[in-house]
Amino acid sequence: MHTVQDTCGADVLSRLVIQVEQLTAQQAELTELVRSLVKQSRGEAKRSTLYDAIQLLGTIGPNTAAIARQLGIPRKTLDSWPEFKRARDTMKGFASLEARDRASGFTDVDPDADGE
Repeated sequence: MHTVQDTCGADVLSRLVIQVEQLTAQQAELTELVRSLVKQSRGEAKRSTLYDAIQLLGTIGPNTAAIARQLGIPRKTLDSWPEFKRARDTMKGFASLEARDRASGFTDVDPDADGE
C-alpha cells in the first residue's frame, strides 16, 4: 500500500501541509472579521450582511448553520429569515432529487466524457 508521501514525495506533501495551514489561518481570520461586521449590523442590514458572509465563507447549504453558529447567530434566528429558509428548502430539494436518481439507478456520468 502506498502512502501520499510515497506517491507525491515529501517535498510536495510538506508544501501541501503549509498551504492547508495558511488557508485554515486565513479562514479563521476571515470568520473573525465577518463576525465583527455582523455584530455591528442591525435588522435587514444584518440579514443581508450575514447572507453575503455565508456565501463568502461557504455555500448556502448543509454547512450554513455551522457557519452561522461561528458568527454568533442562533439557529432560531437563522430559521426565521426567509432567504435562508428558501436556500435550505432548495438544498433539500436537490438532495431528494439526487436520492431518487440514485435509487432508480440513474447516473449522469457520461461514458463518452473522455472524448472518445
